[in-house]
Amino acid sequence: MVTIYDQDEDGNRFVVYDSRWRYPELLGYTKEKHPKEYRALQELWKRATGKEIPAEDRYDNGNHKDNE
Repeated sequence: MVTIYDQDEDGNRFVVYDSRWRYPELLGYTKEKHPKEYRALQELWKRATGKEIPAEDRYDNGNHKDNE
């Protein structure tokens, strides 16, 4: 697991990257029970790395119902 933090001018620390965003299950989020959070975490990973998540690992691969 890798987590990278940054700090603003006021000394507030925040996470800019966490390797667990790639696999939200590691944080307790499942595709079926937490679709919004699952997608949001994977989107954070995608933005932080600039890499595309393979279709079979993404929430929106068509194999899961959206319970929003």
